[in-house]
Amino acid sequence: MNVQNQTAESRFPEAKDSILVTGATGFLGAHLVKELLDAGERSLLCLVRGGSQERLWETLSGYFGAGWVEGCKDRVKAFGGDITQDRLGLPPDAYQGLNRCVKQVVHAAADVRHYAAGEESLRTNVRGTENVIAFAAAANAKLIHISTASVSGEYLVNAPDRCAVFSEDDFDIGQNWQENIYVKGKFLAEQKVRKGIEAGLDAKIFRVGRLVGRSTDGVFQKNPETNAFYRLLQGPSEAGRDTGVGDERAGRAYRRGFVREGRRRFAEWSENGLSFV
Repeated sequence: MNVQNQTAESRFPEAKDSILVTGATGFLGAHLVKELLDAGERSLLCLVRGGSQERLWETLSGYFGAGWVEGCKDRVKAFGGDITQDRLGLPPDAYQGLNRCVKQVVHAAADVRHYAAGEESLRTNVRGTENVIAFAAAANAKLIHISTASVSGEYLVNAPDRCAVFSEDDFDIGQNWQENIYVKGKFLAEQKVRKGIEAGLDAKIFRVGRLVGRSTDGVFQKNPETNAFYRLLQGPSEAGRDTGVGDERAGRAYRRGFVREGRRRFAEWSENGLSFV
C-alpha cells in the first residue's frame, strides 16, 4: 500500500499502533527508523514532504542496503505533509485518520543549517514543533522530541568569563542561545515542548550531540556540507592535505568518528524527561 495514493482517511491504518516519524529522510531520522523497526515496531508512518515513497526507500537503501529495506517495506510508509503548516499540511479528514492511528511521535525533522535565513529556519524548527505538539496532544500520543546539546550555548551572557555547568536538568541558565539561528530555533522549540509537558503532554526531550560517521563503517550523511561540525573539521583536513602532512589518513580520521549508542536511548523514558545522547 502506498499511502500517498489512498483516499484521505483510508490511507492510514485502523488500529492505534503506529509511530509517526518526522525527518525520516535525514541521517539521524533514517537511523531512528531502523532502530524502531529492528526493535519490532509494526507500523511506521513517515511524514515526507511531497509524500515520495521512492525517496524514503532510496534514503534507507543508501544507508542500510536494499535487502534490509525489502524486508521491512510492509511496515514503513511515507505520506505527504508539511510540519510548518497547520494540521501538518493535511486535509481535515486525513489529519483525523492519522490522529486515530498514531500512538507515538518521533519528531526528528529540523532545519539543521547554522546559518540559514532566520524566518525559514524558525518556521521549521519552532512553528514546525508547535504543529507536531498540537498533533501529539490531539492524538493523545507520546512525543519524543529530538533537540540538540547546542542549546547549552557557549557562555553566560552576563558573565562570559565564568565557568558554568549545563546538565540534563538545565534549560535556561542565562546562556547565549540567541546568537545562532539554529540554536535559537531549537531552544525555542524545546521551550514549546516544556510548556506542553506542563499542560499534560506525555513528552520527552533528547538532546543530540554532534553527528559524525557511523562507527561500524564510517558512513556519514549524504549531504555532509550541511553539517557544521563536518565543515569545521574540513579546515584541518584540508590543511594537512596542502602541507602533505597526514593527507588521506587525516581526512579519513576526521570524517569517520562514532555515532553514539545513545541513539538507542530515544525510545526509553528517562527519569527527568530529558537526556543527552
